[in-house]
Amino acid sequence: QTDRKSEPDQVIQTEKVLDTLHLATNPNMEYVVQVLAQIFTLDHSVPYQISVGSGEALGKRIQQDSLFHFIFSTERTWLDSLYKAGISSEKPADLAYGKLVLWTMQTGFMPDFVALRSSNIDQVAMPDPNTTAYGATIQSILEKEQMIDFLGPRLVYQKNLAETNQLITNGDVSIGFTSKSMVLSP
Repeated sequence: QTDRKSEPDQVIQTEKVLDTLHLATNPNMEYVVQVLAQIFTLDHSVPYQISVGSGEALGKRIQQDSLFHFIFSTERTWLDSLYKAGISSEKPADLAYGKLVLWTMQTGFMPDFVALRSSNIDQVAMPDPNTTAYGATIQSILEKEQMIDFLGPRLVYQKNLAETNQLITNGDVSIGFTSKSMVLSP
């Protein structure tokens, strides 16, 4: 039996202290990730840095050797592709599920499907169903409710939820589909 202290060549590994927690997220989850990072900082006294961008923009940064400890996204297929390409060391996991809401900054009507059928609604904002999970879900709901043809010319497609919210909050559209977390965030 040997004493570790008497073996000077033996290296005892210690856990490396994290200098800064590097997080990446798309605009849809920015506020949620900020709250998670703040909680982590309170618990561990580690500062954080959040990079916000589209999957494409973040993907370019990741390929240029940007280090992110965690990547948060509503685009599961993009996260799966990072894992399959060997860029991510961990298989993506679903941590939360979002809720969609119909929202407006205008007064005089309730933002619901009855309002969508009204002639008072001139434009309806939503994220692009071809490039976003939320947009694809909204498209599916509108098809199920048989409203695609009715709303078709009034639908205003945006690149992501952040851009959709900008149209809604600026009053540039009558009403729009967004995530509940975006509506409740500061």
